[in-house]
Amino acid sequence: MSVGTNFLKTSRRSLTIVRHSLVIVRGFLAIVRSFLVIARGFLGILLGSAVIVRHSAVIVHRFFVTMTSYGTDVSYYGAT
Repeated sequence: MSVGTNFLKTSRRSLTIVRHSLVIVRGFLAIVRSFLVIARGFLGILLGSAVIVRHSAVIVHRFFVTMTSYGTDVSYYGAT
């Protein structure tokens, strides 16, 4: 009788340890997932900033091109 009781106690303890380990692993995975979400958001901000900088550079470039070509580009005045 005591052998069966010890086996049941050991089995229950093992199952409890496995259950607690799974809870710990699940919590760790939740933390990793949160960090990945934060990193993805940060990358989105960086890419958005790069797009804004590029767009601003295009606008500035077009401005300088039109400012310098006013006096020299005859097609601007409609002549071909």
